Amino acid sequence: MDRPLSEQTVTRKRRKTILRWGIVAAGITGFFFLLSAWISPSVSRSEIQTAVVTSGTIEGTISASGTVVPRL
Repeated sequence: MDRPLSEQTVTRKRRKTILRWGIVAAGITGFFFLLSAWISPSVSRSEIQTAVVTSGTIEGTISASGTVVPRL
């Protein structure tokens, strides 16, 4: 037959449940902290150079010495 649980048993079960959920919450929180540290950018903003792009012709010169041999 059913009998009432002692106050000590109820308290012990409640503590165990709270401890389990606390460990799960701490694990999830730790996981997200590690994930955010892993995803964060590794280059500081001061190391990045930006410039305005303008439209125009591209000019390139190559200086070299040697013989140009045609490919057959």
